[in-house]
Amino acid sequence: MDAIIQKLTHDNDLFNDQWQDTFKLIHGTPMTVNSKLILNALADYVLEDSSPSIPKYILITTVVRRMIDENVSIESEALVKILVNVINRSKTDEWSLHLLQTIYVNFQIGEQLITDPLRNDLIEQILRSLQQKTFVFTSDDDKQRWQAFLSHILFSRSIHDHNILNKQQILTNMKTAFQQFYQHAVQQSGQCSIWMDIVRIFETSLPEIYPPDINLPIECISPDYVNHLIRTYKENIDLIKTNFSQLLNIIEQLVLSNQYEYAHLFTMKLITPNLSTIDLESLLRKMIALCAMVTDRDSLCTKILGELVSELVISNTMNIFAGLYFDLAMAILQLHTIKAPRFSRDLLRLKDFYSWTEMADSLAELLKRCISYDALNNTENFNNLDCLEDIVEIIVDKGQVYSNIGKVLYPIAVETILRWSNSDLHFDTHVYRTGKRILDLIDVEQINEEICIKLITALQNRVNHSINGEFTRDNSCFFTEISSRLAMFFQKHQRLSTRVHSLLSALFTSLLDYPSYDEDQNPSFGHILMAIMTLRVAMTVCNENDARLYEPYLDRVYQMVQNDEQTSLYQWWIQFWLIMGVKIPSVAVNHIEQFLEHTFNTKDMDFCGLLTTLYQLHPELFCQHIDKLVNFLLSDYGQHLMSLSCLFQLMMRDHPERIISKHIEQIFTVIETVPFNSSLCAFIQSLSAVVNYYPYLFHSHRDKLFQFIIRTPSLLIYQCFQKYLVISILTSDKSKANEQIDHLIEILTNEKCSQQMQKEIVYTCLLIALKDKRLLIDRRDDFVIPEGALLLNYLDDTIVHEAEQADIQRAQADLKQIEIIVHQTRVKMHENQLAISYSDIPAWASKVAEVLNRRSNKDWRSLAKQLGYSLTEIKHWMMKKDPCMALFHEWFTTHELDEAVFSLIKALANIDRHDAEQIIRQAALEAGQVIPDDLSIDTKRRPPIYLSFHSSNIQFTTTLKENLANTGYLCQLYDEHTELKTIRGAKVIICCIDRFYIQSEHCSKMIKMLLDMKKPFIILHIDEQASWLPCEGICQSVFHDSTYIKFGNSKNNEDWPENSFPELLAHIRYYVAPDCHTITDKYHHWFVPRLNDLIFLKYLSNEHHKTDEISLDNLPLVVLHPQIVLSYQWDSRRDVLLLYKHLTQLGYRVWLDLFQMAGGDTLVEKFDETIQQASCLLACITPAYMKAIHCQHQLSQANMLQKSVLPVLLEETAAWSVSAVDWRQSNECDRWKGRQFENLLAHLRKIVPTVQADKPRHLLEMQRPVSASREHVDHIHQRSKRISSASLVPESQACSVM
Repeated sequence: MDAIIQKLTHDNDLFNDQWQDTFKLIHGTPMTVNSKLILNALADYVLEDSSPSIPKYILITTVVRRMIDENVSIESEALVKILVNVINRSKTDEWSLHLLQTIYVNFQIGEQLITDPLRNDLIEQILRSLQQKTFVFTSDDDKQRWQAFLSHILFSRSIHDHNILNKQQILTNMKTAFQQFYQHAVQQSGQCSIWMDIVRIFETSLPEIYPPDINLPIECISPDYVNHLIRTYKENIDLIKTNFSQLLNIIEQLVLSNQYEYAHLFTMKLITPNLSTIDLESLLRKMIALCAMVTDRDSLCTKILGELVSELVISNTMNIFAGLYFDLAMAILQLHTIKAPRFSRDLLRLKDFYSWTEMADSLAELLKRCISYDALNNTENFNNLDCLEDIVEIIVDKGQVYSNIGKVLYPIAVETILRWSNSDLHFDTHVYRTGKRILDLIDVEQINEEICIKLITALQNRVNHSINGEFTRDNSCFFTEISSRLAMFFQKHQRLSTRVHSLLSALFTSLLDYPSYDEDQNPSFGHILMAIMTLRVAMTVCNENDARLYEPYLDRVYQMVQNDEQTSLYQWWIQFWLIMGVKIPSVAVNHIEQFLEHTFNTKDMDFCGLLTTLYQLHPELFCQHIDKLVNFLLSDYGQHLMSLSCLFQLMMRDHPERIISKHIEQIFTVIETVPFNSSLCAFIQSLSAVVNYYPYLFHSHRDKLFQFIIRTPSLLIYQCFQKYLVISILTSDKSKANEQIDHLIEILTNEKCSQQMQKEIVYTCLLIALKDKRLLIDRRDDFVIPEGALLLNYLDDTIVHEAEQADIQRAQADLKQIEIIVHQTRVKMHENQLAISYSDIPAWASKVAEVLNRRSNKDWRSLAKQLGYSLTEIKHWMMKKDPCMALFHEWFTTHELDEAVFSLIKALANIDRHDAEQIIRQAALEAGQVIPDDLSIDTKRRPPIYLSFHSSNIQFTTTLKENLANTGYLCQLYDEHTELKTIRGAKVIICCIDRFYIQSEHCSKMIKMLLDMKKPFIILHIDEQASWLPCEGICQSVFHDSTYIKFGNSKNNEDWPENSFPELLAHIRYYVAPDCHTITDKYHHWFVPRLNDLIFLKYLSNEHHKTDEISLDNLPLVVLHPQIVLSYQWDSRRDVLLLYKHLTQLGYRVWLDLFQMAGGDTLVEKFDETIQQASCLLACITPAYMKAIHCQHQLSQANMLQKSVLPVLLEETAAWSVSAVDWRQSNECDRWKGRQFENLLAHLRKIVPTVQADKPRHLLEMQRPVSASREHVDHIHQRSKRISSASLVPESQACSVM
């Protein structure tokens, strides 16, 4: 048979053709005794054949089956040898396997080998051949067939299989051999899964002898084996405990060899499910060590630590492991991977687990590791690095709870914030989010000025960079938090250095370059920063220098909100000023214009309190806005009366002269429509100062006033107007007085009238009765009420009780006070114009004046000439302390603001003073004023005198203008066709009154305008035949209280009224100084006291006065230190000259205006200065004196300066009720003789005790000016000898000029 097999062809086609014959031959040939040769021949044929066919498979099966059927015996050694030979030499294909499987199964080799005696040697041969076999398959089918042979035929899990080699007794007896085979299978399991099946079979057959091997080299471990190990250990927790250290080692080896998938499986399947039973300390230490050893940190985080940490967090771990937990968190964080912070955070979040109080240094190191992540960037939508923010939050919480921790963390936090806020460095969003938390570690108490400055600088740099680039949300939030910490610092310390304020003001200003809102209408970064810091900073401003640093910022904010209404900016601006302005009003006072404009435009009352405070510092600015204030108070039916009533009361108390007729008209128009309440009552009460100052303003509204009092019988309102009612009734004609008394009685009998108000009305009537009892006699019955007893007794002349007499005396004292008010109010409307004030001059004027006051060829004098001022005026200003400011005052008083500014700029350019010009241009630019490039304006000084007349009197007015020009006065004609605004430049208005003028609308317009503008005026009565005094209205009030000059019928005569003209010149001289260079020969030196041709002493039309000359020879006319000032009205000038002569001869230093006409200042200025120096004002009282404005001004000035006033009553007048030296019945030729003169001297001795009247001292401390000599005018410049007793005048600018 073996020969037949050896002769078989390997060619498949030939074999197939011969198969029938071969088959018959095989079945017909008897089996030889040596069956070994047959199997060897068959094995050789199979091993040599590389392309088997189906007949060849049948051949093998047929041969083996015949041997079995014929019970051919063969030794076990031969079978094993053939089997080993095939295993060693064969390929891993189906053909070779078919031979092995057929021989092994049919000859039952397994059973033969385990039959007694056990053939260990043969089994070892099979095992060794298998170990040497390399399983490389060309197809999955071959692999599956070999796998089935080895795991189901040669070895098997089934205990019922008898033909297998892994019987329990074999494994037990051949433990060493099979353990070696097992180890080889384990090692080869990674190369081929067939070996893994063998491993499982052995572990299943006898697990106590063949446990899973975990000490294999890492390169020998396969996924299947790993899974096998996992399944094995998972089912046996004791196995895990026993081999835990080996498990950790294999995990370590897998990690270090970057086999993270296997390591992940071990960790997830074996470690994490058994945390409660394993050696947790060893696990934690192993993980900590791995974090420092690995190279692939991301894989360690994601595949090992992630799930492990998750299980650690939820496991019920004892606190003894807290330190290792923290170390693991630190080690994970040290990996510097994207996901590491999340796992570290989860470990650190464990509550009541760590002993934080003892971990200050550990937390400091943890913070540093969090900070080190600033070098990482992450582009994922979900940023694991944001978990750093949570870790820092944990650190911050502990730092805030435990002070020892906070102290350790503070310097680290400061250093980090300063670095992250560096605008030159760029960080990812997680850095800025983390930074927001780290900022919480910076204790406000520990911030010093140096750190504060660095943080402010960081904000400034970030702002500068962000203007030109993108500004991320997280970036802005971080810097917003910095600003919040700074704001807390500001609030805590309340006082910052000037350097800090300087930086903050610059920061705020630069933030204004940001839009307030982004494209989505969300607040911008700059907007938020200002919202956080602005008001806190305002609270820290404590001195004027620091406050001024913020003025440019606040001004710009104000400009922005004016152009674009932004509520938040408006509120910050308001609150900043409210906080800072109250503390430092000296700075806020420069912004009064803004506060008032805001209040008027927005009707916001926030500034009411501050405005009241600022008024005390700079009342003039408020007075400039009196029109707007009154309009505002009266708008919206008086809704704003309460808010600004305090401010209005203060203004009325200090400056009642600012109220003019149009304001009173507005007030009475509004109070008719506004319901009476406490606000309106307070507002009306504030008018008490006005009504006592300018009673005539209320004359045209008396009926409305009475109706208002009747409608609202308020005691407070009545008391406010009580004095005015007395003044009004006593100064009205009889019919008007009776009408007003009727109104009082109507109020008295009104059922709403309270008892207290009845008492006040009765007292008002008592004051009237004291002055003119006849007004109330016929109304006696109306006062028959309990409160009217005293008045009735007085009317009946039945005052008997001392108490009643005392009441009458008190009433008389009150009446005297009212009469003084009447006297004073006649001049007060002019006082504000007569005193030099620079309140209307722009702020920049002082800087320009400083430049132009420096003496040069092109100083302020050149500017004055360019503007058209005369040499006389320039010489007058040279005597002033600040001549340029005096020039500016004159210029801005007589011109509109824009016109004045533009003209100054052009004039300065014409004289080549571009330095001063630039100051004005820069100030105008800062104020938002637009200056035209082409200044075509050419404004000169306006004439100081305006002639108001009716057009029918043009011839007379022209003549008057010419004569005034001859005396040194320029005039401008002003009739009903002239624009009202041109009158602004007038120093005094001359009203030429006749019947046509009074009947014209122009008259009432002029009078109203004079009162509103508070311009002084002189009335010329030029028509004797006209009944010119108006019977009603405002003209009646004005003309009734004013003096006038009679020019007779001169407008129709050719002769000029020489007697009246000097009186006119004297009146004008009070307000305007003449230009002596333009006076003609006819009036040459009329203003200088030359006795021969002094026109004031000539009475050309009166023969009596021609011959009655007054000799003033050898009398001093100019005094250096006057003791007595003579105050009189023009009609009394002759008596005054005689009085002057007598008093001077007695040794008194007497000052008389007739001898003070020279100089550039007005007589009003001279009077004010002289009264201040003198001891006494001697007033010569006449009816005309009581009406003369300048006379009343002199009385008021003396009272204000608390100078003694000695009244001398020359003529009867009801307007003067105060006691006086009575001279009404004295000698008309020379009043100053006899007992009355002695009485006058007695009064003077009390006032001026240093002069002995019985020992006259001529020329004492006085001198006679050259101009007063009787010599020819050519000697006018003759120098007089200074009297030795006269005091020396200190060196002054005037002396330098001379």
